[in-house]
Amino acid sequence: MEDTSYGNVSRGIDDWLELHRDEWFRREDIWAHFGLNKLQEGTQWKKYVAVKLNNEVKAGILEKNNTKFRIIDTTLDEINWMEAKDKKPIEIRYPLGLESFVKTYPQSIITVAAPPGWGKSAYLFNVALCNMDFPHGVYIWSHDLSDVEIWERIEQSGFEIPNPPPFKIYERMGNFKDVVGLYPDALHIIDYLSLDADRLYMVDRELKGISEKLKGGVAFVGLQKHPNAKLPYGGTFAEMKPKLTLVIETKVEYGNKFNILRIHKCRGRQDPDFDPVGMEFKFKIRRGIRLERLDEPEDEAEIQEKAEIE
Repeated sequence: MEDTSYGNVSRGIDDWLELHRDEWFRREDIWAHFGLNKLQEGTQWKKYVAVKLNNEVKAGILEKNNTKFRIIDTTLDEINWMEAKDKKPIEIRYPLGLESFVKTYPQSIITVAAPPGWGKSAYLFNVALCNMDFPHGVYIWSHDLSDVEIWERIEQSGFEIPNPPPFKIYERMGNFKDVVGLYPDALHIIDYLSLDADRLYMVDRELKGISEKLKGGVAFVGLQKHPNAKLPYGGTFAEMKPKLTLVIETKVEYGNKFNILRIHKCRGRQDPDFDPVGMEFKFKIRRGIRLERLDEPEDEAEIQEKAEIE
């Protein structure tokens, strides 16, 4: 800008801040936006940037943490809970019959964690196929399956699929909140959420971002897990946002290999007096994604006995 007066600099920063309300930033980010760099130390512009940011901190508009700043958000979104008495949880049909034990609420994040090849995609695709009639649409965001792989799995699933199918499948590698926001009332299947090895703690932020884009909809999110770990990558950060966390493991007994789905976390119980956390469902995967239930789930006494042993 040719006008380097403080007033002009201040207005330019105000405009920039409006575009960066939900993020932390440094002075260098503003310098870069206005074409300044670290080699131009001592310019009048940089002095005005520093003065402006310090004034905004003193006025309670910005928060400063070491060299980073953010806009303080004082927005109040009141929850009209009295109007919710006639509302009901969302009707979701779960593979293996979990809906008999868990409730699903709008804006819910449900995570399904498993190592690669242990049934995560099979379970997630079954969620979509069990709920093809979801009133606001079903959207599957696939990370690494080709069109042929998807065709083979669905063709062998045992479900009768109308033509055209009542769901959409898109290839998507990341930034899921952007596309979830296009259909906030829909059922979303994210297979799967991939994170950089040095940023696994970001799983909580990713899940929160998806949840914030939902209104009446629900998102099932696949997460990777180490075979010897109880929790998915990200550890306790992966437990914070989901209302329901499902973990899939494999076992071999007498030479017979099968899968186990365990309810690790549940914030919506069908029976307020029965906590389904710890329930296990044995199953096998047939012909790609067809799930075959092997036994009835454990009852409350069996779950309590197992917890006491552990």
